[in-house]
Amino acid sequence: MKVRFIVTLVGSATGFALSAFADEAPTASSPIRDATRVDSQGPTGHQAIKNHHSKQSRKRNPRPKTPDQASLKSAPSLSSVSEEKPDSPTSDESSGGNNAANSPTEPRLTFQYWNYYAPSLHEQSGGAENAVGRILIPFQVDGIQQILHIDPPVVTDPNSISGPRTGLGDIQLYNFSLTKFDLGQSHTLTVGIGPLLALPTATSINFGPDSLQGGAAGVIQAGLSWGIAGVLWSYQHTMSGVGSDLTTVQPILYYNFQHGWYFRSDAIMKFNTYSHTNVVPVGFGFGKVFHLPGGYLLNAYVEAQPSVFRSGQGAPNFQIETGVQIQFPTSVTSGWKF
Repeated sequence: MKVRFIVTLVGSATGFALSAFADEAPTASSPIRDATRVDSQGPTGHQAIKNHHSKQSRKRNPRPKTPDQASLKSAPSLSSVSEEKPDSPTSDESSGGNNAANSPTEPRLTFQYWNYYAPSLHEQSGGAENAVGRILIPFQVDGIQQILHIDPPVVTDPNSISGPRTGLGDIQLYNFSLTKFDLGQSHTLTVGIGPLLALPTATSINFGPDSLQGGAAGVIQAGLSWGIAGVLWSYQHTMSGVGSDLTTVQPILYYNFQHGWYFRSDAIMKFNTYSHTNVVPVGFGFGKVFHLPGGYLLNAYVEAQPSVFRSGQGAPNFQIETGVQIQFPTSVTSGWKF
């Protein structure tokens, strides 16, 4: 009896332990159960349990990649390469330097020199040669852009009978107060006007009226993606002494090409009651802008200017304009504000 009782007791305890272990087993294996997928379309028609232990083991120990696979994965995609590649200069950017070099309203300290050679004159034998220098000084007054022009000319008078034939003319001083309008699509319209003063600096009456002259000057300029179009004008009249007038109209057209080259036309119409000459030329020429280190711009050009209308003895039938100018970086005058 004692032996049977002990066997029964041991068997009950063993059964209880096994049942307790069986209850705990699903809990321990629950993550795997969650990871398993039930396939109701198994080949036997019964639910088939697919074990994913093999997939997990492959994830833990991935197969080594070949060098080609590694390079393909590490190499950036074609789209990312195209996004990271810097853009080539646009037409607007490439033409920006030409527009800056040719614009009479560009706020840069600029030194210009022109030479006009006229091999043929109206009702006059021989030729003539004139030279004009110009300094453009930009500054601001109460936030309004100003550009002061200083023009000291060297004049040749082909009609002079006595005295020097070539000498310094009257120095012109005029200032543009500028207003710029944004027209969209990289297009701008700049309008400027200001007073003009001509100082009696001529070394002979052959080159000027020897009198102080006053007047006005103005500009209308469209800055476009392909170049510049506009017109400059000036008017001056003697303030004392013998009365005389000088009116100038200068249409400007610059069309940009690649590599700094451009087409130009900026011949000046002149109507001069002092010398009794009038001339209306048209210009056809080319120039090139050079970008120098430090932000400097060098501009050199040549332009043929036949006269479609001229009157008065000594007016040019045809002339050739050659010129050169250098512009300083904007940083040189950026602090000139009053």
